[in-house]
Amino acid sequence: MNAVIGDLIAEYWQRPGPGAELPVLTLTEHNGFVRQTDRFHKRLATTDTSKYKVVRRDDIAFNPYLLWAGAVARNTIVEEGIISPLYPTFRVLDGFDPGYVARALLSPEMVSLYDSIAFGSVPRRRRSSVSDFLALGLPWSPPDLGKQRRVAAILDHSEALCVRHRQVLASLDALTQAIFSEMFDQHDHPTVAAREFMPEMRNGLSPSTGGHCLSSVLTLTAVTNGEFDPRFVKRGSFDFDPPPEKRVMAGEFLMCRGNGRLGLVGVGVAVRSDRPDLVFPDTVISGRVDQSQVLLDYLEVAWRQSSSRSQIESVARTTNGTYKVNQATLSGVKVSVPPMKLQREFASRLAGVSRQRAKAHRILTESDTLFASVQSRAFRGEL
Repeated sequence: MNAVIGDLIAEYWQRPGPGAELPVLTLTEHNGFVRQTDRFHKRLATTDTSKYKVVRRDDIAFNPYLLWAGAVARNTIVEEGIISPLYPTFRVLDGFDPGYVARALLSPEMVSLYDSIAFGSVPRRRRSSVSDFLALGLPWSPPDLGKQRRVAAILDHSEALCVRHRQVLASLDALTQAIFSEMFDQHDHPTVAAREFMPEMRNGLSPSTGGHCLSSVLTLTAVTNGEFDPRFVKRGSFDFDPPPEKRVMAGEFLMCRGNGRLGLVGVGVAVRSDRPDLVFPDTVISGRVDQSQVLLDYLEVAWRQSSSRSQIESVARTTNGTYKVNQATLSGVKVSVPPMKLQREFASRLAGVSRQRAKAHRILTESDTLFASVQSRAFRGEL
């Protein structure tokens, strides 16, 4: 009989001592533990943290409202910190390596099981209990301690390669922003509402249940990933063959219509080549860009400036934990539009950065594929 999570870790609760000055940590959905000041650029915790929980290095915790999304983490950033009393905290039991346990709890096999113990009517607020979490069975039997440490070391090294390539991409994004700021921040150019250069906006098409026409449908990740990435697709069925206006074509600007994260709603990416094989869903709004007014290369960067983001976020509405915008609100977003000569100069300067980004994306994809393969093999006992 395979082990359960409760065979690897045990819950504990410790409050900070009187006068303890410990860093406040936040448990994030995608990045594990981070310092609260790094995440929000300020401290959000109350002055009185006596009811907070202590979390030491290598301890495990999870967010009960986001466990279904993989919000479980091991503390590797501080020797001792404090976290919200909302988060259950656990110690790794003797005979188990903390690195291996954390990797196991975040493996795709385990994350897929967390959804089965999440309950509630609001999608992003479905709660999981400690007892249900600890009772979940592992799809495999943990190896001996030496093998656990070896597996953890291999996965750490493989992930480090992915992190390094993401840092390269982040540096290229920073370079793009620096070029934009140098060229445009100190100049006042006319602001133009999006409806003036994207007069034709339309919603996508959602797959139906039992439809007889199969097509590849973009996922939101293809739009929210920083630049258009047609690899993020799923198969969907429709009652009729999706018409050309619901397919992805060059010269369009795809925008996220709704997301659980406010920072992602309304984000947009440019499409530079025809992809009639792909359908965009109704969670995406597409705008045909008049490039005699605004170049795609310029719009893609201008749209993510704080001046544009603040307008989008101010008009977003939330329903059941999801932030949403519509065509009418997006069409009213005003963007600074410099003369076409400057836009062309910007696009020319950006061309070299774009080539490097494409190369970095390709290497990162290979690294991510390698990590997924190694991770899969690790918990099947093949390493």
